[in-house]
Amino acid sequence: MANGNGNGKVKKIHERVQEAGGITKINLGELRDELGYARIGKKILGTMSDHLSESGLGYFPGGTLDAATNPEPRQWQEVWIYERDGSAKSAVLDAVADPENHDLVAALNMFSEGAPDFGSMDAEQRLAFIRAAVC
Repeated sequence: MANGNGNGKVKKIHERVQEAGGITKINLGELRDELGYARIGKKILGTMSDHLSESGLGYFPGGTLDAATNPEPRQWQEVWIYERDGSAKSAVLDAVADPENHDLVAALNMFSEGAPDFGSMDAEQRLAFIRAAVC
């Protein structure tokens, strides 16, 4: 359900993201409570990830909601959740969160016709541009 309205379990999280301008940080304890789970365990991480994705929300770092890389999830661990609304901001966040499946240069080029040549920028310059673009 990637319509941006969020499903029932994710509605409050989606509202929180929208109120924060399209991106917010949440810890796993808060996420667990909003989704109605009693405990955080590695078996529930994939379900949490699915709920977010189905509601048009992305998150990073990806490993936090992946049982293979987070075998002992803790309520204080944090993820950034953002609205995947097709905007330039969302495209950059998708590319940063999952660079193997998204083109960062193409995402950055969405910001303007006269965007700089990101291929010729060093890592520090790219990071500075990304910070300016998504904040």
